[in-house]
Amino acid sequence: MGNPTIFVIGGPTASGKTEIAIELAKKHKTEVVSFDSRQLYRELLIGVARPTAEELSAVSHYGIASHSIHQSLSAGDYSKEYRPVVQSLLTNHGTAVLVGGTGLYLQHLLFDLDEIPNLDPELRDTINQWHESNGLSDLINRLLQLDKDAGNKIDLHNPARVKRALELSMSAGKPLGQILQGQKEYYFKGADIRYIGIQWVREELYQRVNLRVDAMMDLGLLHEVESLVPFAHLPVLKTVGYTELFDYLTGTTSFTDAVDKIKQHTRNYAKRQITYFNRQFSTEWLKKDAIIDRY
Repeated sequence: MGNPTIFVIGGPTASGKTEIAIELAKKHKTEVVSFDSRQLYRELLIGVARPTAEELSAVSHYGIASHSIHQSLSAGDYSKEYRPVVQSLLTNHGTAVLVGGTGLYLQHLLFDLDEIPNLDPELRDTINQWHESNGLSDLINRLLQLDKDAGNKIDLHNPARVKRALELSMSAGKPLGQILQGQKEYYFKGADIRYIGIQWVREELYQRVNLRVDAMMDLGLLHEVESLVPFAHLPVLKTVGYTELFDYLTGTTSFTDAVDKIKQHTRNYAKRQITYFNRQFSTEWLKKDAIIDRY
């Protein structure tokens, strides 16, 4: 019998990862663990493109609608909770299928990373004051001075992520990428890991993004966001698809502009995801049919 195998279906949003993950899980008689930092939250459905009820019933999924937006999970929290799940799948089935687009969660799940430096509460207060006084653009500029590639690692539209990255980089005195270079050893020793991305011509991928956003609006994303207005201050909700519609609901922008911004920001995010998975993982990019044929 060969080594246990972890299939990682990663890469950009709207590329069709869920479908491939389910097909692979069926083929290998195993189950799926999501490493999507937004699909974790049960209050978020349409705007995070959560798998459908039919997809979720096709094979067992972990990390989908498992937490409330009021209990935000860090990448470290996520890894502690889901490492035992992955290990159980490897032990019982010989294979685990991981799927998602949050590279930071995947790194924490798979690798014994260097310890994050002890953080200074005063520095956090200072960063919060910078944000309040000068806005998000000031924090982004400060972060990019410390790490010019930060935009390839985190969502620069998410203030919580930018603050955390700036906090880490300033505390450690080095770029975020170097802090995350603790890929010294795999946590799941003895397992073979296959990093797989679904290959698309970029223009086709961007068209898929645009169509997905239109479909989300048809499914009632605006109504979903309206129901979340009382919680708009939560870090989890400062994310693409929600912030733009919160701006519309508060009169900051028009409805048409809000939808256009969702499409633009999602396309930008997809581009960053491709770059991240190329840089951080030995990702093999294949057409959808070729993935199932090969693996």
